[in-house]
Amino acid sequence: MTASESLGYGLMGFGPALAMFALTIARHPSRVVVLLLSSFSWILSLLLSSLAWFVLSPLGSSLDVVVAIAVLFQEGSRLATLQALRKADHSLKLAALAGDAQLARSRAALAYASGLGFGVASGACSLLNPLADIADAGVPPGVAGTAKRYVS
Repeated sequence: MTASESLGYGLMGFGPALAMFALTIARHPSRVVVLLLSSFSWILSLLLSSLAWFVLSPLGSSLDVVVAIAVLFQEGSRLATLQALRKADHSLKLAALAGDAQLARSRAALAYASGLGFGVASGACSLLNPLADIADAGVPPGVAGTAKRYVS
């Protein structure tokens, strides 16, 4: 029963993003590359934010400083993704000659694929721990006698 609940909750959480991917991005290889680039960029910003917290929290730094640094890393990763897409514009135009002409004409398609990549990575990092707990014994962590396997 817990596995089916976990699958159902996962599909409720990722169903809209999966439908958006299947209907608008999967047929265009350039959009898939942009989605993967933005997902990787978001995960890299999460790693940098985690490292900042790991370094600054033992020093007695307040949570406000760490949150501000995490936001700066997040926005910096979005800016870096945008800069990478601008530098790859020539390659995207070459891909347009190979049959993916719609992407080169539409900046909105690039923004859409990039935003979906950021959202999917964020959702995956937010939902995978609770989904793993639901699929396990069905007892949430913190209940007496259960293991505390994650911090959330």
